[in-house]
Amino acid sequence: MKRIFLFFFLMILFGQFASEDAVIATIRNKTAQYLQRYDRAKLMLRFNQPLYAPGDTVYFSMSYLRAADLKPVPKRQLVHVILFDQQGKRQLVHWATVVDGYGSGKLAIPETFPPGGYLLVAFTDWMKNFDASLFYQKKIVIAGRYKIRKSYPTDSLSIHAEGGAIVADLENNLLISYRGAAPRAVVNIRQNQQIIRSLNIARDSMKTVSFVPVAGQSYQAEIESVGDNKKFSLPPILPAGITMRADFSIMQSKILLHVSRARSTATYYACVFNNTGLLLAQPVNFVEQAAEVILPQSLPKGVLQIAIFDVNLNLAVRRVIYLPVAEQMIKVNGLHDQYKTRGSIDLQFDFGGSPAPDVSCRIINTDLLGAERADQVDYLNFQSDIASNLLIETRGRTVQAINEELIAQTCPWFNWDRIKTSENHTPLVVAQEHLSITGRAINPENLRPARDSTLLMFFLEKSLLGYETYTRRGGKFTFPLYYSSNFPDRFFYAASYLGDDVEEIHIQLDDPDSLVHFYAEPWQSEEEKPDPYATFSMQQKTINRSFTFFSGINSAEDTVANPNALFEEELNGWDFNVTLNDFLQMPTMEDVIREILKAVEYRHMKGRHVVRVYTTGKIPTNRTGPLYIMDGMLTKDPSYFISLKPRDVISIKVYRNSKKLFALGKLGQNGVIMVRTKQRQPQMHESHVIDFPGFLPAGRELSRKFAKGSAPDLRSCLLWSARVNGEHVQINVPDDVGNFVVQIVGQSNDGLPIFSEWPFQVKFSKN
Repeated sequence: MKRIFLFFFLMILFGQFASEDAVIATIRNKTAQYLQRYDRAKLMLRFNQPLYAPGDTVYFSMSYLRAADLKPVPKRQLVHVILFDQQGKRQLVHWATVVDGYGSGKLAIPETFPPGGYLLVAFTDWMKNFDASLFYQKKIVIAGRYKIRKSYPTDSLSIHAEGGAIVADLENNLLISYRGAAPRAVVNIRQNQQIIRSLNIARDSMKTVSFVPVAGQSYQAEIESVGDNKKFSLPPILPAGITMRADFSIMQSKILLHVSRARSTATYYACVFNNTGLLLAQPVNFVEQAAEVILPQSLPKGVLQIAIFDVNLNLAVRRVIYLPVAEQMIKVNGLHDQYKTRGSIDLQFDFGGSPAPDVSCRIINTDLLGAERADQVDYLNFQSDIASNLLIETRGRTVQAINEELIAQTCPWFNWDRIKTSENHTPLVVAQEHLSITGRAINPENLRPARDSTLLMFFLEKSLLGYETYTRRGGKFTFPLYYSSNFPDRFFYAASYLGDDVEEIHIQLDDPDSLVHFYAEPWQSEEEKPDPYATFSMQQKTINRSFTFFSGINSAEDTVANPNALFEEELNGWDFNVTLNDFLQMPTMEDVIREILKAVEYRHMKGRHVVRVYTTGKIPTNRTGPLYIMDGMLTKDPSYFISLKPRDVISIKVYRNSKKLFALGKLGQNGVIMVRTKQRQPQMHESHVIDFPGFLPAGRELSRKFAKGSAPDLRSCLLWSARVNGEHVQINVPDDVGNFVVQIVGQSNDGLPIFSEWPFQVKFSKN
């Protein structure tokens, strides 16, 4: 009998362990399958300055790494770079590229750009498969006459329960943050109308408070004020569930769990995840409704996700935690505490014999740009895993204090509903090596789509690059932009069908980022506080203009540069050239065509201007016309050419040789008429053009040498190196005096964050 009882006991115990193993194995397999299929990547940008002014150039480096191992993403990838204002309007849109995980760029801020606070957002197409909060985000301030600061339209509280939910009759831990006009506020927690907790909290800071809610009672948080107190609802209170609290002591890190009595007999599993997948899984043993999950010291450092599941793989509670990451030490040799103006700085970076890590270096004037700390938690190990760009300084702060702030955060990549059904989902957006231009061609009069197989011709006017494609059903089209324009440009477009020009055509380009919406923080000017960097920037520009004028460089010329020069070079010589000053002045351009231009014919047919160029490879018709290049601008509309006054025209050049016209593809197959006028500004208003913001050119290091001649040398940024390779660096000290700092920011080859800075001073030299 005893043997039979022991046999059944072992069978039950074995079945329980087998069930536990099956649950954990399912969680591990589903997570691994999901991460392998989506293969998440992280994008980080680093900047040469923390502050800019209109007319500045923003230099930055880019690192695009696989989340699983922080290794570079191979091949070429397209990066979207967008600058949003506080209304969510896109003020600047450009594209950049990373190759084998790395790249650099520079973004020109127009002179007329309005000062204020902006949000720079960068992402790849592959990153669109995940929550948009994982995109790279950076607050960018464009300095104006006065300093700007955050604006607080209304007082507000953010209330988050540790673990994600408040459970009745258990101790719950809340994180409360306050934003408002007052520097501090008193926040009360009320049960019905009675105050049960009260805390004093500073603006833009967070505090935790614990309480035990009673089922059926009403709870609110309020900001105490002289007038009416502003009230905020707490998260919903569940009648039963699990509460979680992270405890990081000196000796041990653990997660404290409490479960409602009604669910204390259920089976739960504690799992720990990071970028690589499931790290730790074990059953939770509740004793008198309490349990502890001890975190082994062998766990990887950085951001981890703690999740509690039941046997049916339902997610009960979860929390983000941070285990402190050791920093790789970097030394800088040769740096002194003080330098004289017009002196020299010689630096040598020492990485301790290890391979050169992925780091950027800048030397900035902190009196002008502020002392932005370089000891914040690294984006690659921290920010890109949580729901917002929360910068937390680690120096002088305990692990417990850092993790209390993480109560408000989640890991958006950890979408358990998607992970559970990952075998039924595939990524919706594919990685893009090149920009794909897509859109629709329609008739602007009746809005009907262009006919199938209509030839569309696009030409970048400054880059001299042409693209051809055919419409599909509904007038839709697409073509890849294999060659990038490294500056703002515009597309000129034209269309033809069965060899005849299609005059009535309008192109609607698709917006690849139409679903991307971000908002910069509200801000306001402090009129009593002038901005030192904006003042410096204006003075620097004034000085540069003054010395440029007196040195005779770039002085005004009597003649205007030929706006058609690039097209003339591309077409390799005209076939017929007319300088109108060599002829008697004629009243109209029709007369010029009839009397002077060779191989060109004009007719007026049924209210239409018809101009034909007799090329060497094709007989023109009344439904085909040449391409006009007028003062560097393109058009297929002959009315602009016919409306010119001959007295305003300097020259007309005709291109009719098919071998030369081949350079413009089918856009120029009916000949080219190139016109240069006496107008200093283009007078043509062509409707068949679309602005193209262009790709960001690869960033170059800022000048490390003195300004030329006797001009004052004023620089807010003495050095910008997108990737430091350990080489010897020599920088000439400018004429600015004050406090400066050398900052190294990045990560080591094994993913450790690197943040180091070394201050020094520059004093005036009388020599």
